[in-house]
Amino acid sequence: MSHLSHKVSQRYLIATRPIQINKAVIKPNAVRCYRTLLEVIEKYKPAPKFQDVDLKSTPSGLRLMGQDRHIGMLEVTPVGSDTPVSVPLILNFRVAHKTWIREFISGGRITNRGYYGDTRLTPIKMEVSVNLSNSYNDLMDPRNEKNIIQEIFSVLIHELTHTKDWYPLERPPLDYEQPEVYHNLTQEVRAFMQQISDEVITYPTTNFTDLNKFFEKALDFSTTWHRIKKYLNPQNKKLILKGVWTALHDAIKSGEVKWTLSLKKVMTLKDLVKWVVSERGRLDKDAEFYLYTVNVPTLWSRFIKDAHEGTLADNLGWGAYGFTYDVSWMLREKLENELKTIHKVAMRHIAHKR
Repeated sequence: MSHLSHKVSQRYLIATRPIQINKAVIKPNAVRCYRTLLEVIEKYKPAPKFQDVDLKSTPSGLRLMGQDRHIGMLEVTPVGSDTPVSVPLILNFRVAHKTWIREFISGGRITNRGYYGDTRLTPIKMEVSVNLSNSYNDLMDPRNEKNIIQEIFSVLIHELTHTKDWYPLERPPLDYEQPEVYHNLTQEVRAFMQQISDEVITYPTTNFTDLNKFFEKALDFSTTWHRIKKYLNPQNKKLILKGVWTALHDAIKSGEVKWTLSLKKVMTLKDLVKWVVSERGRLDKDAEFYLYTVNVPTLWSRFIKDAHEGTLADNLGWGAYGFTYDVSWMLREKLENELKTIHKVAMRHIAHKR
């Protein structure tokens, strides 16, 4: 097994975007889980008088709790490793934990294994659990098919993020009874970031011209965000929002999300910087670096300083200058091609000062 270098691990630990996963592989597995769910529940179909009763309260529910079904194998290459791991996907039946709010799927779990001398745990099993706090009729109703598959998909991308994540050989057990602890665990924050990002970038962009308003509306649409935000500490709340925002821009850049920026008239980086300064009255005056937008030289100096420190892209993406989101995105796009040049200028400037 390959080891994660210190340099890679440090870059990974401060990553502000979701861990990359192959969602195209997950979608057919979500459908297979759904079809297996129907087959198993039909096999253990309760008597007619119990078909509108939560399965957990029926004899059929007790039998279902002992049922595990193998769905398939997922090949995963964990972060920092060059060795793929085959992880079996299992569907089972459980009662939802009280802090869960999904209707049909009670959750998921990854089982890891590690041996003496290993530097990390290796995933060996992924589970998705059907919520038995539903009746037979609820789960078999074809009108619920789309929602059930979407809930399975959401759980799968959460658990697949765990399979790729870095787990040290020794770690404290999860404590679901302390949600403020559980939801702020590093690996859980990254997995929740994955789910929220997916829910945001799949929200329809129709009728939106302001990316800021779209982001707020899409977040409001996110079931996962609503469930976990009350448990997050300020640092992790900011980290997740930053990661989701970055994921949205990545999706726009790749074409996964269709979005047309409203500043087509601004062609060059130089003109864009001038335009930003001229529109200063419309910027967020409470932003951290708002004072640097007073004129072109001070703003450019700040860009050079941030480029040298490696924080320019993040500061733009998080709105530290007070720009609107579409302006920040255009600046970030245009600066990507010039970061090396800006960094060289910064280094010469520092050397000259010395």
